[in-house]
Amino acid sequence: MLELLFIVVLIILIKLPSWRFHNYMPPEGQKIDYNAMSRDRIQNNLTQDQVMRNTVNGKYNVKK
Repeated sequence: MLELLFIVVLIILIKLPSWRFHNYMPPEGQKIDYNAMSRDRIQNNLTQDQVMRNTVNGKYNVKK
């Protein structure tokens, strides 16, 4: 039983950043700049995980 609980908790911890990214909505009056996101990923050789963290932290938010 303990092993099953450990596996479930491990899966949740692994998937949590992805869920946050896919459910992220910028604050009212802002939108996500997808061009800046792509440019940052290419120029700085960022991984998808780093781009997801930057997005959730609001790095790519711009005013509408």
